[in-house]
Formats: sequence, C-alpha cells, structure tokens
Amino acid sequence: MQRIQVSLEPIGDACVPISQIKSLLREAKRYRRSIFLSVRKRGARYLGAMRVRAIQRLSQAQLEVEQIRARASEQGRSEGYRIGLESGKSDCLELVLRIAREVVGEELSLRPEVILKRIERDFRSQMESGACELIVPLTLEARANEYFGKRTHVKITPEEKFVPGEVRLESRSGAFSLCFDEYLNCIGTSLRGELARVHHVEESVRRVPLEE
Repeated sequence: MQRIQVSLEPIGDACVPISQIKSLLREAKRYRRSIFLSVRKRGARYLGAMRVRAIQRLSQAQLEVEQIRARASEQGRSEGYRIGLESGKSDCLELVLRIAREVVGEELSLRPEVILKRIERDFRSQMESGACELIVPLTLEARANEYFGKRTHVKITPEEKFVPGEVRLESRSGAFSLCFDEYLNCIGTSLRGELARVHHVEESVRRVPLEE
C-alpha cells in the first residue's frame, strides 16, 4: 500500500500547479479506497469465521439433543415412558444452560465493554467515594485501564484465575463482586426448581381419582 507524503514546509512565493493538486487529490482518493477495501475484507473474514463457529455449535447442539432423545426413549422402554420423558427434560435444560454459558463467555470476550459498562453502573457510588481497587480478569486489564484511565483513584489489578465476566471491587465501604457465571447458575437453579415443581403438580394430578 503506497503512502502519500505531503511537505508542510513553506514554499515562498512559488505557486503550486493545479495539475499537481489534482494529482495529489486523486492519489489521496485511491489511498482512502484501498484502506476501505482492506478493512472490509478483514471484516468479511471475521464475520465468516463467526458464522462457521455458530453453525458448528448449532450442529453439535442438534446432535446432543438427538442423543438425549435416544436415551429418553431407551429409559422409556425399560422404566416407563414417563420416567424417560422427565429425564429427557432435565438433560435438555442442562444442554441449554451449557450453551448459554458458551455464548455469554464468547460475547464477553469479543465485547469487553459490556462488562465495563456494567461495572460502572453497579459500582458507581463505591468508585466515586474514594480510592478503590478493581480486580479484573487478565484479559480485561488493558481495556479496563483505558476505560477507567481518567479516574486516578481507581487501581486496576489483573487476576489470572478470574473467568470472563468476573470482577471484584474493594473499597472503603467493603468488597463487592460481579460474576455473570453466577447469574447463569442462579437462572439454572430457578429453572430446575420450576421443572421439579411442574413435575410435582403433574404427579398430584395423576393421583387424583376421577369422579364417577
């Protein structure tokens, strides 16, 4: 890629020919277009790679769902259809939660500004109250320093054991944690409880004798 160098030194009373100016403008347009094409090609390659990974993940999930159905069917034959169906529901729930963790983890890795904005929103009062230490994953250290760089009272400390989306703030008012993985665990616990509740209701309905 050719670079254009334009001298900024004064040229006295000499006049620059119009043809030379037009030539420089044409060269600048070609240079700008070459940059645009280069960026667009890199973006296309990146989106293509993301699409391939998404298709692979979907294919793997479909395969696992088929395996779950097969296991449920086999259990249904040996232990009764109802037991096999309940086991299949539980396995499908665990599969959905695992895929959710993968998607959230990849999203946080590709878009670290998501967690940085969440930190600023949730810990605003603690960070504004005085000196504090923000402990982040090692992969988030550079972006956190850039994001909170103007706040000299905020010390950024990397922690290699932290997973994407996990942070801890230590301030005068105490220590506070934020972990997206814990949110998913809470969602999973809630869904498992709801599944058990529905199963209990279904069992109760089955045991109620029909009125003659």
